[in-house]
Amino acid sequence: MKIRKLHKTAIKYGFLLAFLIVFSIPLPWLVITAFNSLGQTFYGPVTFTFDNFSAVFQEYRLMNSILNSLIISIVTATLTTCISLMSAYAIVRLNPPKKHYYLGLLTFCLFLPFSTIMIPVYAIASVLRLTNTYSGPAIIICAFELPFFIWFSKAVIERLPNELEDMSQLDGFSSLQIFFRIVAPNIRGAITAIFLLSFADAWNELTIPFLLITNPDKYPASLFILYFIRENGLSKQATYSPGLFAAFSIIYVLPTIVIYIITKIFLRKNPYKTSVILG
Repeated sequence: MKIRKLHKTAIKYGFLLAFLIVFSIPLPWLVITAFNSLGQTFYGPVTFTFDNFSAVFQEYRLMNSILNSLIISIVTATLTTCISLMSAYAIVRLNPPKKHYYLGLLTFCLFLPFSTIMIPVYAIASVLRLTNTYSGPAIIICAFELPFFIWFSKAVIERLPNELEDMSQLDGFSSLQIFFRIVAPNIRGAITAIFLLSFADAWNELTIPFLLITNPDKYPASLFILYFIRENGLSKQATYSPGLFAAFSIIYVLPTIVIYIITKIFLRKNPYKTSVILG
């Protein structure tokens, strides 16, 4: 029995190791190619240089698209965090009539693919003059994030005890005062998680900016990469350089890595405050 169990364990970890190796191969290729000389690949001689990164920033105005992505992502994350938490608080504590209809609608929206309403979304955005703006993608991304994060916030707030809120009501606090002074400080872990997850989702979003933004000066980084590929793709043999693509990819993924590290550190340092998130 022990030998059979060892065989099963070895096979299981062998498959996991094989998958790890396969999916890890692109990472060293990406890093080495990004820091290699312009035009050289992983398979050529390695010459350490920052030329690829300087070319991406100076020749292709990458910093402008990074700033655009930061603006859209921060606005989206702020809107999503505020609206989802306050909506969930109203549903849980104020107990509106027929709230199960609202929750059912939120559930339906969770499974609604964006492609089915792409045309009306663009029509509404055009009428409201939200095309080629930062607010347009931010508002629409926020609208599609809200169903999930309202459910998430609802689960968090339901686990909070009512005693402090009841005492605050006796002291004459309004619902808004209770939310900002009593509820919000006790769910800082959830607020942080919602903001970071929403930021990462908006940072990686491509479809909505592609639909609403046609001005290259307003391209976020996710949309700029399409322009970058069109201008320097494999079909453009004269200008194609794997090093430029690798450098751009590393710069683009850095905010996501930073968000992951911050979240990991926060969860480790605040296990009690974030236990409501982890269940």
